[in-house]
Amino acid sequence: MVAARALEVPSPPSPLPAAAPKAGGAALTSRERDIVRALARAVVPPGSAFEPGGAGTLTRFEAWFHGASPFQMGILRSLLWAAELGAIPSTGRALTALDPERATRFLADWASSGLHARRVLLKAILSPIKVAHFDDARAFEAVGCKSFHAHRPPVAEPARWTQQVTDGRAVAEDLELECEVVVVGTGAGGAACAYELASRGRAVLLLEEGDLHRRDAFVGRTQPMVKKLYRDQGLTVALGKVGIPVFVGRAVGGTTVINSGTCYRAPERTFARWRRDHGLAGYSSASMDPYYARVESMLHVERARFELTGGVGRVVARGAEKLGLHHQPVQRNAPDCDGQGVCCFGCPTGAKRSTDVSYVPAALERGAQLIAGARVDGIE
Repeated sequence: MVAARALEVPSPPSPLPAAAPKAGGAALTSRERDIVRALARAVVPPGSAFEPGGAGTLTRFEAWFHGASPFQMGILRSLLWAAELGAIPSTGRALTALDPERATRFLADWASSGLHARRVLLKAILSPIKVAHFDDARAFEAVGCKSFHAHRPPVAEPARWTQQVTDGRAVAEDLELECEVVVVGTGAGGAACAYELASRGRAVLLLEEGDLHRRDAFVGRTQPMVKKLYRDQGLTVALGKVGIPVFVGRAVGGTTVINSGTCYRAPERTFARWRRDHGLAGYSSASMDPYYARVESMLHVERARFELTGGVGRVVARGAEKLGLHHQPVQRNAPDCDGQGVCCFGCPTGAKRSTDVSYVPAALERGAQLIAGARVDGIE
């Protein structure tokens, strides 16, 4: 028996405001808002199709970071001030004191700098500003993008397996649940583990920090989907010689909800290196074939249709052919993909066989139980 004696139920997320509050630990100062506006004006100049960078960018930028942790806001502030003060050595003035044209030249100098750290820093500063600016219906309409979906798939009646799901946010008292196995997390590893054990008659309890989202919750919008589906609002970073973003899902389905559905087998050269360097004698393409085949069958893995790769895919294909290189679309677990291109914000049609539509329902149909909206802080 496993007792969930101190099951922490996080508070429900706050609704997304039109702009960040003027007070509070997460709010930017007046000077920091000026820095954001200056950066936006420098990297998004006026044009015929798009709104220029400025006040609108700031509003969406602050809404994006509303609710961020003090640690995340500390990093954000450090980046903004690095840009503000970084202009002084080469221009003699802070960034906010430069006119937009001079600020653009300063940022271009950083972008072409021989210092890798400076280029990484610039990308870290500008990426959220660009994303916030263009996460607007007018921007998508201007380029004919369908990410603001005009249609919504009908919401089906709840499947029978949803009776096996408990909303942890609605639990007001400690629970004591009896089971044989507790699986923490419902992503690629946890969901498959739960399914295999439940298929063998084991009593399985799944615990998931994120929520169970129905298809109609996936609207394809960058800002609300990142806040809804990503851990730390997409700001998780692995720190080392360089900072590497690590996009982690926080929902039933884990990171499979926000990945692109690419499913490839490890090549034989990798297994050969494992055998040679690590003594893993039992691993080879032949020995792993039945296990790969089993998962690929469950996820309906097949070659992506070439027409869905778009203009970028056609350019890559032409370049590969001229170089004499073999090329083909990747294997994906999205057999009914219609090319909406919002895989990393949750598939709105259910075409991608992420674990929230594959392994998790299959495990629940075999008797497993799921508590969503419940973070595990420790094991006794």
